Amino acid sequence: MQTLHHAFCHLVLGVAAACLLAGSALAHPGSGILVDRLGQVYFIDTGSGLWKIDTRGGLSHLSPLRNHWLAMDPNDLFQQSRLPTDPGRDWVITAAGSNPTILISTDFPLVIGQDGNLYYPSVRERDRRILRQTAAGAITTFATLARAAKGQQ
Repeated sequence: MQTLHHAFCHLVLGVAAACLLAGSALAHPGSGILVDRLGQVYFIDTGSGLWKIDTRGGLSHLSPLRNHWLAMDPNDLFQQSRLPTDPGRDWVITAAGSNPTILISTDFPLVIGQDGNLYYPSVRERDRRILRQTAAGAITTFATLARAAKGQQ
């Protein structure tokens, strides 16, 4: 219990520091706090990158990339996979670490579903789509919402 309390205190201090650093940035701050199956905490800070707080309260810097969004790949399925990228190089998704792999995105939210697939939006098309990508690289449309759609339909 003492270790959990110590880790929580480090989490609060880390998040507070991230908010202070992000407050001076011109863009929106990083979004997301993740906890893995061991109780380790991960968070993204657009001022300095991806961080991990281990179960003993130790702080590790995992990536200097100052991206905005993160998702956990608990089975490391996307660690060696070809991740989606924008042909114009306007956005990227990058894998960091292992056991678990953390995916970080420059411009939009993303998630690894319970099925092990990666889900992320495609907003450069005429219709807004949520795309699903397998670790093998197969990409399909999971859902589509017309740009003109407003509210519930």
